Amino acid sequence: MSMVTLNGNTYKRFKNMRTNTWVVTFLIVFFLCSAISPILRAQEELSAIVKKTAPSTGKEKTFAEWKMSSTAEQQTPDKGKEIFNKMVDAIGGRAAIMAVKNKVYSADVTLATAQGEQELAIVATIEYPDKVHMKISIQGETMERVVSGLQGKVTISGASEAMQSPEVQEMRSNFLRDVVWLVQNADSLQMQFIEEVIIATVKVAKISLTAQDGRMVVIAVDTKTNLPNRFIYQVRSQEPPVLEENILGDFRSVGDILFPYRQFITNGGKVIQESRIKEININQTVNPDLFIIK
Repeated sequence: MSMVTLNGNTYKRFKNMRTNTWVVTFLIVFFLCSAISPILRAQEELSAIVKKTAPSTGKEKTFAEWKMSSTAEQQTPDKGKEIFNKMVDAIGGRAAIMAVKNKVYSADVTLATAQGEQELAIVATIEYPDKVHMKISIQGETMERVVSGLQGKVTISGASEAMQSPEVQEMRSNFLRDVVWLVQNADSLQMQFIEEVIIATVKVAKISLTAQDGRMVVIAVDTKTNLPNRFIYQVRSQEPPVLEENILGDFRSVGDILFPYRQFITNGGKVIQESRIKEININQTVNPDLFIIK
């Protein structure tokens, strides 16, 4: 599964290069998109889910509180690794996931923006461990975003501009919400158990995964199915940084691996996006020119 996103800076760039009125100021991820008033319907569907019950401390922990927790259970990585490994097995197993070299997916996406709901079509190609090519179509315009290592570019109707470092880092942070990448880089991640909590009627175990550069994501794992229920992460492109949640569902098999075909994105308890995956393929023959940064 992958959480490839676009940030507000990219939309501002698109607006400057091609004068459009549909610029939005938050992330685009992929997964479920409904045909009739999807954002409003999603808000109704998720009204119970996004209202979490309070953990034992009486309030929802922040990223800083999670990092600074001093309980013995959280200080040891053993429980965090145990939960992570159960999730990996439920998704398809380490061997199958380690064999994934690339992933290509297409999706329809609906966003709730200040200008109303916006419909997009996305085709994304991910070459592990650090290459992404995204083609986004909206209102007759096409944008391509490419990240290769620490470099990136944005192309709109043939005109290209280099991504600034914050944009590249924001896009690279999507790998922390990609289970394939997480499994393939597990040895370099610090894992820590946070807490068990009930979200709506689902009991989840929260674990944090921190990369060597300090980037962090929290995964809420369903304790019954061991499948990931949601990713929780900071959006650093917003000031001050805010927490968003990627709520996962509709897992389907692609080869030996389960991928979520349904996802809601929430910010402050409100659904800001839902998407529908049309197709996912792994280990395809990919044109290396897609990732050239000129």
